[in-house]
Amino acid sequence: MEIEKKSSANPPPNNILTNSHVQLCKEPISWKVNESSGSAADGTSVNIHHQVYYDTLHQELIRLSRAPTGPAHVSISDHRNSRWVECDCGIPDPQVVRMKFSTHKEFLALQVNQREVKVVDVARGRLIAARSCRSHKSRITNIYWCRIEGPEQLFLFLTNTGAELYTLKAQGSSLKHIKTVQHQTRYHWFVNSSNFLLVVDLKHIFSLYHVKPKGLTRLCKFELNC
Repeated sequence: MEIEKKSSANPPPNNILTNSHVQLCKEPISWKVNESSGSAADGTSVNIHHQVYYDTLHQELIRLSRAPTGPAHVSISDHRNSRWVECDCGIPDPQVVRMKFSTHKEFLALQVNQREVKVVDVARGRLIAARSCRSHKSRITNIYWCRIEGPEQLFLFLTNTGAELYTLKAQGSSLKHIKTVQHQTRYHWFVNSSNFLLVVDLKHIFSLYHVKPKGLTRLCKFELNC
C-alpha cells in the first residue's frame, strides 16, 4: 500500500515530526511522501524524493531521502523529542521494499526485492551480508529483528512458504541459517516484545512459535473453522 502525503493547511513548524505521524502506520509497510526541494553544491535547486518505512521493533519511522545525484540519506524518527536523527549509512540498492534497524541500531536490514535481504553496518557504512530465500518458490512477506540477550542478532524472514531464522554474528560477517519451518502462509503476526510468532496457513491452522537463538519452538497448534 502506498499513501501520498498530502500538504496540510497548518503543517508543523520546520517539518518537526509529531506523535501523530508515527501513528499513521502500524503495519510494516511503506508509503511515499511528496518530493521536497533542496540545494545542490552549486546552489541550484533539486528535487529530493523521500520514502518512509515503519520499524516495528523500535516503533519509529525510517526515512530514505534521495536526490537525482549523490548518496542516499537515512534518518530515523525520535517521536518522543519530535525530531529526525540522521544515520548516514551506505544504501547499496536503488530499490528498497523494507528497512529495519537491529536491536541496538548497529545494523540496518534492507529488503531489496521479493527474495533478497541485505544488511548494512551502520557505523562503517558498508554492506556486510546478503541472503535470499532458501526455496525458489518463496517470496518474502516481512522481515524482523528479534530481541535477544548477547552480542549475536537473530533475524527472521516471513515468507509465503513459512519462516526462516538466521543469526548475524557480532562482527557482522554473514547471515547464518538456523531453522526453517514450512507453512503455506495466509497470515502471520510477530510480537517483538516476546518473540512470539503466530502463523495461519491456507487451511486455517494456527501455529504458535517462540523464536529462540537455537531455533523456532512450536508451542501449540489449533484449527478454526473460519
